Amino acid sequence: MTTPYASMNTPELVALRGRLASSYVEAHRDGQDTEVHTTRLVAADSVLTAREAVHVLSRAQQAARWVEALAEHAPHRAATYAAEIERAAEAALSHAATLREQCAAVTAEGEQKR
Repeated sequence: MTTPYASMNTPELVALRGRLASSYVEAHRDGQDTEVHTTRLVAADSVLTAREAVHVLSRAQQAARWVEALAEHAPHRAATYAAEIERAAEAALSHAATLREQCAAVTAEGEQKR
């Protein structure tokens, strides 16, 4: 059975991530194969990371609209806020890069075990 991580609300997903992390630690401690635990943990974490990236990008988009309107009347303040938008976009890119790296690592680990 596939767990529909994307259909879960964020508090449920955070709780699940905690349970999955505990399962991983127990399996590792008992010397069991942790691949399935790692895959599920990365999947849950990936959904949370993607949601955070969407949130950051949405905030950046809203701020960009505001900066556009502000630029006419206060270009210096608009430049300051544009820098904040740039930092938010960089944070979203960082989230995306982390997500890609996690998924690639799990995929590579799974292929090595085959």
